[in-house]
Amino acid sequence: MPGDWTQMPEKHTLPNILRYQALDIPDKAAFIFRSPSSDERHVLTYSDLYRLAGRWASVLHDKGLEKGDILVNALPNSPESAVVESAVLLAGAASVYGVCQQKDASDLVGRVRLSRAAALVLDPDAMGGMWSALRSHFSWLGDDEAVVSTSLPDLKFVFLVRRGFGQETESPDGDIRNQASDTNAVSHLEKPAGRERVGGKDFLKSLREMPDAKHYEADVDMQDVCTVFATSGSTGAQKLVVFPHKTYTSVWKDFSKSGRSGVEYNNGQMGWVSSFVGNTIMAGSTRVLCDARQGIPTDMAAFIFRSILEENAAGAVLPVPYLQALADLLAASGRREPLLDLVRIGTQPITKQIVRTASVLARRVAVSYGSSEMLVMASTSVTDPENFEDYFAGSLFPGVEVRIRDEHGEDVGMGTRGEIHVKTPYAFSGYLNAPDVTSAAHTKDGYFRTGDIGWLDENGCLYTEGRGVDAFMHGGQIIYPALIENKLRQCPGVEGALVVGVPHPLLINELCACVVAESPDVSMEDVRAFMEKDIVMEQEAIRIVKPSYYLPFEAFPLTPTEKYDRKEVRRRAMERLAKSK
Repeated sequence: MPGDWTQMPEKHTLPNILRYQALDIPDKAAFIFRSPSSDERHVLTYSDLYRLAGRWASVLHDKGLEKGDILVNALPNSPESAVVESAVLLAGAASVYGVCQQKDASDLVGRVRLSRAAALVLDPDAMGGMWSALRSHFSWLGDDEAVVSTSLPDLKFVFLVRRGFGQETESPDGDIRNQASDTNAVSHLEKPAGRERVGGKDFLKSLREMPDAKHYEADVDMQDVCTVFATSGSTGAQKLVVFPHKTYTSVWKDFSKSGRSGVEYNNGQMGWVSSFVGNTIMAGSTRVLCDARQGIPTDMAAFIFRSILEENAAGAVLPVPYLQALADLLAASGRREPLLDLVRIGTQPITKQIVRTASVLARRVAVSYGSSEMLVMASTSVTDPENFEDYFAGSLFPGVEVRIRDEHGEDVGMGTRGEIHVKTPYAFSGYLNAPDVTSAAHTKDGYFRTGDIGWLDENGCLYTEGRGVDAFMHGGQIIYPALIENKLRQCPGVEGALVVGVPHPLLINELCACVVAESPDVSMEDVRAFMEKDIVMEQEAIRIVKPSYYLPFEAFPLTPTEKYDRKEVRRRAMERLAKSK
């Protein structure tokens, strides 16, 4: 049958899968990028994606990017980013998502340094003042993208992918047309002068004008690195998770037997495990998302609702915080049927109330439990929310082994809470450039310590209720308080600081900053202003987490071992907030 994976090459690498999809379903839309503020949409078919990616892969190869090199992609979700991600795969390299939200670009610089990246891709026009800060870390060499950097010694290339004159969008009849003249355009694949000035020729237009002969694909093996996911990010110590093609594509092989997927809304960042470009390529599906290069919708729920309806999406990956707003929009629309056939939720412990809300939107709710390191470990499909139990994650995937251990490393009985340890054929190969961290994350007998708390029932099904130790869940993010507490302590007049999670019906926890000030002259308003002044970007898919509450403390209670008693601080914070409502 058309699309039967048995016709695919023996090596199921992502480049081979992309080539196969481009030949078998060339005109099917792979990505539909919608403008956040207008009816504009940019469609990349599988043929477009393969052709443009192959051309830019040839540019990367000609410049000197080698198989196995790491490239940090700091582009927002956009057609340009989809092409860049696919080109990196064809070139035999691997990409790492590069977040840049701090004024001094320290987060992006740290990501480049930690990954020992050979190349960095970004759009300076989308970075504002952060571009100047980043620009100070390297110097251009000659007339191409080559750079030299003392602070980033492994960095060899900086590619500026801009959307200038000649920007492309889709006209109502589906043709790609230029919106503006590019009479004086300078190709971004050419002179540095074009990169340094505002405007310039559109990146995708430059690729479309290249001859068909400009195409490159490296000889990629199943054991080669496929991608590198960042974990923890702005909420904890950075770790980079490495997956070879063999492991990453194996989790999707069985899915192909049921045929290609249809249209699905998923606005997650392309560098995340749940929304990686490769997921769409393997599924042969059509993904709808926001063109974040044009900005973020002022009303994200309305944008999601409109996108699902207008693109006739059958499924969606939806952030839990938007479920209720979407349910309200559905009710207000007068529509009697569910909005979707399937909604996928996860990234946080799921309660019956969350499933109830999701069930208003879709005939079926898919709940899953996974991580950047282990991919998907358990899942369940819900058609009747009243039969769903709080924190139920579902049945284990084939080949996945789970055990529950207490704080002493001993197995616990059925139904008893403890840390979830996992062994799976879908596991990552290690943390990039961090063998000691990789070793510490595993037990001697090869189980991965997830840091999540959960239990198994009599049927071997898994329940998960969030993070252990000091970390806690906030929506789909794991919050490691130390990073935020360090920032709080830098505030003038702050003597001590603890960040705790206080209950929230949808987000699991909101952040509460508990502050010991040096004097009564230090107000919580001053502390809040200090914390928020360096947060310069807000994106729906990439949120820097800010405390919602600031509470003054005279002193923090201590445990018998003279450590701060976080549990007691949290209890007092919850009590005070309850009284203030």
